Amino acid sequence: MFLLDTNHCSYALLGNTQILDRLANLGDESIATCTIVKGELIDMAARSQQRDANLVLVQRFLLGL
Repeated sequence: MFLLDTNHCSYALLGNTQILDRLANLGDESIATCTIVKGELIDMAARSQQRDANLVLVQRFLLGL
């Protein structure tokens, strides 16, 4: 299992190719995050200038975990 923290999730959401490549090359390994990280991501999106778009982006990202 590969457990993502808030920073790694944020980098992935921002399109960091190093993080995205690493995640793409994990093979059959499962990728997860914890409830606290999910809450932090939702909170950051809710307080951003592009609130609605970022909330959708975060929700789609979390569904993939």
